Amino acid sequence: MNQKNEIMRSIRNGLEVRRKKLAELETKTLDNEINDRINHLRKEIRILESELDALL
Repeated sequence: MNQKNEIMRSIRNGLEVRRKKLAELETKTLDNEINDRINHLRKEIRILESELDALL
C-alpha cells in the first residue's frame, strides 16, 4: 500500500508540473513549436491521469 501511495504521489506531482508548464505556454504567443509542446504536454497529462485512475 505504501508503494502504491508513493506511485500515486509521483504521478500527481508529474501532473502538477505538466499542468503548470501547459498553463505557462498557453499564455504565450502561439507558434508551431509552442503548439507542438502544448499538445505533447496535454498528451502526457492524459496518460498520467489514466495511470492515476487505474490505481484508484
